[in-house]
Amino acid sequence: MKDAMENADKEDKEFQERWTREMSEFRQIKKEIAEMCEESERKAIEHRRISKLQAQEYHEVRMEYRELRRDGRRAGLR
Repeated sequence: MKDAMENADKEDKEFQERWTREMSEFRQIKKEIAEMCEESERKAIEHRRISKLQAQEYHEVRMEYRELRRDGRRAGLR
């Protein structure tokens, strides 16, 4: 009976240690995933910002080009 109690205590202790270790690993993985998500979100925000700036530059260049063409046509009509 004493051996059975000792075995049960030993198994319980091993289970608790394994549980603690696995929960620690789980928390670490969860933390790493959260960090990866934050980094991904930062990159997405930066990409949108850069894309918006590029679109704005493209628009400005197109408007400048149109204005130059318009001025050229006007000069040709004179």
